Amino acid sequence: MNKSPFVSLVQACFRESLRNKAEIFFNLFFPLLFVFIFGSLHPESENYHKTWLGFYQSRGPDIETVISQSGAWEPRRYDDPEALKDAIRRGELNLGVSFDGQIARFFFKEGDLITLSKLKLVQLSLTASLEKHASRLQPMFTISRQEESAGKVMASGRDYILAGIIAIGILSVGLMSVVTMFGRYSKSGALNQLKIAPLRPMSFVMGFTFSRMILSFISLLLILGVSVLGLAASFDINWPLLFITMVSSTLGMMALGLLLLLVFRNPETANTTAGILMFIMHFLAGIFFPIAMLPGYMKAFSALLPLKYVSILVRHSLGIELIPISQFLLLSSCLALGGVSMLWLAGRKFLVSESRH
Repeated sequence: MNKSPFVSLVQACFRESLRNKAEIFFNLFFPLLFVFIFGSLHPESENYHKTWLGFYQSRGPDIETVISQSGAWEPRRYDDPEALKDAIRRGELNLGVSFDGQIARFFFKEGDLITLSKLKLVQLSLTASLEKHASRLQPMFTISRQEESAGKVMASGRDYILAGIIAIGILSVGLMSVVTMFGRYSKSGALNQLKIAPLRPMSFVMGFTFSRMILSFISLLLILGVSVLGLAASFDINWPLLFITMVSSTLGMMALGLLLLLVFRNPETANTTAGILMFIMHFLAGIFFPIAMLPGYMKAFSALLPLKYVSILVRHSLGIELIPISQFLLLSSCLALGGVSMLWLAGRKFLVSESRH
């Protein structure tokens, strides 16, 4: 049975992508690097260990109970202040306190910025606890904490980041592969040769788009597989919504790549600009930390970054951070319509007007 021209074109585009090692790296393995790096740097919250706080006490009320009840520190008693200081010098402790019943003296290594940031917290919490203990004050009210999830699952910080890395994978497939392939075809003159081939311009665009969808799906499965099987990520996957997210987001990221090619006619310039834009979006689109942590002017800038909205759609589809279904449909529709419009414009620009020169 003879294959249709469209199927043959999709296969040709897909095989051409597989032969391009740089494209395969950025589309498939580059996002996996983030998974392994940030997956190991952000362990699950239940693996949290309290910080050791060494102490020596000569007189006064026992502060070991006071330190334990603070909830943030694990006390370790020493028989004399010199033993406490030696433990800090050897690196067994980062922070120590000596208490004589009236005055608390703190010991730490100079130049340790992490310990300096904790020192103020220790001073405030320990001072307040000692004052309450000395005056035998009874608490006026009790504070309790009740955890509420923003999604279907109680996701950790690592789950939040892993979902964002899936968005990075979609960005890489949509943006970098479009800039790389269209730029290479334009520079080599292959786009002009396609005009005289017995193939409609939009057929090539559709075949190219479908091959990107296949790559995006492979990237999605790889990241999901490593995250769930290797790192035990807590995802509640809604497959229909995730499929809609993949298709619409890939189209949206392809639109961004085509826009760069239309603005920068030199393929090398477009490729460099795409790399810079990817770097900016990695850190300002809410991938590795919440946008709420950014300064006000950066929050306004992040609202212009498409990757922000892709990550919102991905996290909703994985049950991590739910949004109204109307917002989901609006964002996915805007990305898809933007992608279809830019693909039509690119087909007219690259495959029709160029061939007339």
